[in-house]
Formats: sequence, structure tokens, C-alpha cells
Amino acid sequence: MAINGLHDLSNLSVEQLYSVYLAVARADWLWRRRAVYGATTPPPGHAEFRPLAFPVFKLRMDTVASVLRGDTILRERLSRQASAYGIDIASAMTIQSQAA
Repeated sequence: MAINGLHDLSNLSVEQLYSVYLAVARADWLWRRRAVYGATTPPPGHAEFRPLAFPVFKLRMDTVASVLRGDTILRERLSRQASAYGIDIASAMTIQSQAA
């Protein structure tokens, strides 16, 4: 549930967080691509969507867990980004689980 436009991601598993991350990464990529190229199609090889692979994302989650409040801060940042891009958290997790 969203609180002040933010979602509580504290109880999500790493797999669920990865789904949210992918939705945020895709939205950010689309926004940046539009900002640079507008309606024009980018040249081949430019502006390709290259999100982190799950093992790398999991490694980062394991690493931030060793830092004081690192896990909480990462989850809050992901929540702010999802809110900024208007991402529906439940839909993002459903889409990713169906793709797997």
C-alpha cells in the first residue's frame, strides 16, 4: 500500500524487489532514451536496455545488508523511484513472475 505516494517494500523478498527494480529500470531507460532521442529511433547499438542480472542484483542486496540501514535505504530509494515513475508494484511483480 502506498503511503504518501510511496510503497512499503520492507517485506518484499529479493526476487520481488528485483521485479520492482526491473520495472523502475525500464521506466528510467525509456525516459532517458526519449530525452536524448525524442521520437527518433536511436542508431543500432545505442541506448540498449541492459538491466542488472539477478545474481548481480542479489549480490548488491547482500552487500548493502552489511551496511548500517543499507537495506532500508535501498528499499526506500527503490520505492521513491517507483513512485516517481508511476509504477504499480503489484503489477510489476505479477508481470515478472509470469515472465519467469
